Amino acid sequence: MQRSINFSKNICILYYQRFVIIKGQYTQFVLSTLNLKISGLSIIFGNKNVISINSTVYNDSMLTLTKQLNLLINGVLKFYYKKLTITGIGFKGWLVDSKKKITLKIGYSKNILLKIPKEVIIIFLKPSLIIVKGPSKEITNFVAAKIRFLKRINAYKNKGILNENEIVQLKPGKQK
Repeated sequence: MQRSINFSKNICILYYQRFVIIKGQYTQFVLSTLNLKISGLSIIFGNKNVISINSTVYNDSMLTLTKQLNLLINGVLKFYYKKLTITGIGFKGWLVDSKKKITLKIGYSKNILLKIPKEVIIIFLKPSLIIVKGPSKEITNFVAAKIRFLKRINAYKNKGILNENEIVQLKPGKQK
């Protein structure tokens, strides 16, 4: 079965030893096809920015490979992003050590140091506003969820790490 994928002139796609490498203007991404059980996989590069994926056995893993390639091609051209806000008095964060580690001060006795994958870019617009950008939707959402998990939302005090447009319904305190 043959599937074709269109892509822009600004990116380069390489297929080498069961690895698909997608290079864009700002970033690159490596996709391993080792965990997919596809027999007879071949990627054919056309002359007009089209690649065709051939396989002797067409199954669900072939469909997921083409979906992943489409998402990654779109992600290399335009980054996927998540905005997080840190709410609470004295809660803030900053970048450390060449933008691959962040430090968060979110109400614990020590600051929290978090390593960031090399594909993901983190930008602090303010000490309490974080933008997580990356070429893959899965990795971007995973890093954003990992940051959010560090300080869960307190529904009584409205403190924690929230998504961009998230609204917290405050619970009533003790009633007399």
